[in-house]
Amino acid sequence: KKISDEIKKRIKNRNSDINEKNVKTNNTICSQVSGRNDFLKTFSKKHDIIIFVSGKKSSNGKVLYEICKKVNKRSHFISDINEIRKEWFNSDDSVGISGATSTPSWLIEKTGNYIKNLTIN
Repeated sequence: KKISDEIKKRIKNRNSDINEKNVKTNNTICSQVSGRNDFLKTFSKKHDIIIFVSGKKSSNGKVLYEICKKVNKRSHFISDINEIRKEWFNSDDSVGISGATSTPSWLIEKTGNYIKNLTIN
């Protein structure tokens, strides 16, 4: 919203053939996603490592993952458990697992079970 407003303001203040009323913007981030920002920041600070589970093409997933990554540099984006790497983990790590609003709970549970069964040196 801030970016959209700034673009319209700059167009309005500029002598141009473009009229700010002709600029159309679409907010593609759903309210469920924007409402999770504070929760994800707290969640990401609380754990040593974050595994974020989402489809690679999910806009919402990308936005939510970036929130985690800003707070916790050891955040990893996966779509399938086959993408998980043992070397990401230390034996005493606290692991947080989260996902996009569209990520099925069975996939998050499957991810948690896979991580629990990893043998970490």
